[in-house]
Amino acid sequence: LRRTFGFEEMMRSYGTVLVYPQPQSGHWADAPGPEANRDAAFIHDLIAKLIAQGIANPSKIFLVGMRTGGMLALRLACDQKIGFAGLAVLGASLPSDLEDSCKPSHPLPLLMIARTEDPVVPFHGGKANLPHSKAELIPVEATLGLFSKAAGCDGSMSTTNFPDKETRDGTHAYLDKLNNCKVPVELVRIEGGGHVPPAPSNEAGPGFGEGLSNGDINSAKLVWDFFRPLGG
Repeated sequence: LRRTFGFEEMMRSYGTVLVYPQPQSGHWADAPGPEANRDAAFIHDLIAKLIAQGIANPSKIFLVGMRTGGMLALRLACDQKIGFAGLAVLGASLPSDLEDSCKPSHPLPLLMIARTEDPVVPFHGGKANLPHSKAELIPVEATLGLFSKAAGCDGSMSTTNFPDKETRDGTHAYLDKLNNCKVPVELVRIEGGGHVPPAPSNEAGPGFGEGLSNGDINSAKLVWDFFRPLGG
């Protein structure tokens, strides 16, 4: 992830501290139970340690999660034990077991990046098909809606197109912004996009990825541009 995502090079001049936690079981838990509780406690303890050591500013903790890491990030955001300054989730949606209980107590800036034809993490909801996850997920837009309520959005949405630089890739990227929110709640929606790595080069190793890849956006830059006005 450090090699493919491209965050480090982009943020080197800003003095931002990047932390890449390693899941203790080799993958993040996606279902309720002891493993999910352990993973959540691990992240809470890690953040507390970084704050205690003066490495992290408690008011500027940002969370980025991908795939099962994105599911865990949403789980952490739902429980509100940590006041995250912003959350970005890529290729993930909220596990259905959290749909009724996820009621964020305060507005949380959220950026989601999702592909409408993802065969592994279904955009419209359903069962994930990841190596270590078969969790039932709610639709991406339903996940966005839960956090838009907490942010006081008015329910309407504004959509803009990203420039179609790669006209032959069979995909189009759009930015869906919820309107009149206390904090930004946004979705980068890649119409026609499949399950591909969120890297500028879309290269994360042989055989990785399923479906069409979009060449118009840089996921790391989108996340950084979303976080930066929030104090990232």
